[in-house]
Amino acid sequence: MKNNIAVSIIIPTYNSAKFIDRTLQNVFNQTLKNVQVICVDDCSTDDTWDKLTKYKNHEKRLDILKKEFNSGASVSMNMGIIMAKGEYIAFVDHDDELELNMIEKLYEQVKKNKYDIVCGNAIFKDKNNNETICDFPNNLAQGGDVLLKRMIELLIITLREDKVRQVAMFGLWGKLYKRTLLIDNKVEAYSEREVASTDFLFNLKSMLCSKTVAYVPDAFYHYNYTSGSMSKQYLHRTFNIRYHSIEIAKTIIESENSDYKTIYLNRLYYRLWMIYTYSSSNELIRNKKGKLAAIRQINLNMKKPILIEALKFVRMSACSPKGMYRIFMYCLYFYTKLILLCKGKL
Repeated sequence: MKNNIAVSIIIPTYNSAKFIDRTLQNVFNQTLKNVQVICVDDCSTDDTWDKLTKYKNHEKRLDILKKEFNSGASVSMNMGIIMAKGEYIAFVDHDDELELNMIEKLYEQVKKNKYDIVCGNAIFKDKNNNETICDFPNNLAQGGDVLLKRMIELLIITLREDKVRQVAMFGLWGKLYKRTLLIDNKVEAYSEREVASTDFLFNLKSMLCSKTVAYVPDAFYHYNYTSGSMSKQYLHRTFNIRYHSIEIAKTIIESENSDYKTIYLNRLYYRLWMIYTYSSSNELIRNKKGKLAAIRQINLNMKKPILIEALKFVRMSACSPKGMYRIFMYCLYFYTKLILLCKGKL
């Protein structure tokens, strides 16, 4: 394989036999041909590896690796980054689809000015096949500081003034990352078994390390809801593991030299507040030991240092929930402040 590879496309696989034929055909049929496709298999128990091996026999652009033990999609992604030879890197979930011109269109955009990251739109298809386009404001100058700032803001959280559909910033899919950006800044995916938001943390680190970013206002990436897929296996999280993600994010923000550090930290506080709100609601609804046990857990959660710090900045009028959930959020807010004041924490 020549060394003038434009894009390395990394596909972590695990029990992907049902989807991998479609996904690989979709990738190999991209209009941009000088690509490297990397599949890192996480010890599949079906015939995924057999299918990858067959593709490897007649497709020179494919590199495959079978891990020695099951360690999660994030480890597979990090191994793929090490194997990558392309100028840019793209990530594709094993059960999703791309428009056939996606990689070419994104690459055409980044190569104009060697942008660090370029983002496209995504189309979400739920289990009922309903589609929603997640877009982003396209009136901001390419490569400009304002565009990068807005991307990071929407990545951290969506407030009332933000459109929820703009959370396309969150995922690794639908983007190209300059390989040297990831390597030079040691950007890696945190294990989904240790944090609740591996995509969020990866993008936060990479965007804060970026100098220029770009955006293509077309919907290229089809994100398919698939029960049992790798990205869904760790959705049920305790408050502690979500809080740990916030701790890491806070460290990332504070360690980077950004003029907007205060703004990003403030939005992170809102993200933590929403995590705390949703976690508290789930405790009251799902705690098998009853309501008293749920309240005890909520009281324990509210003692976290960053949450106490966040309460000094969070304003309920800026939060996004509506209806009965908004009422619950207000009640929780005043309850939390009252308890913490009584304990001398505020």
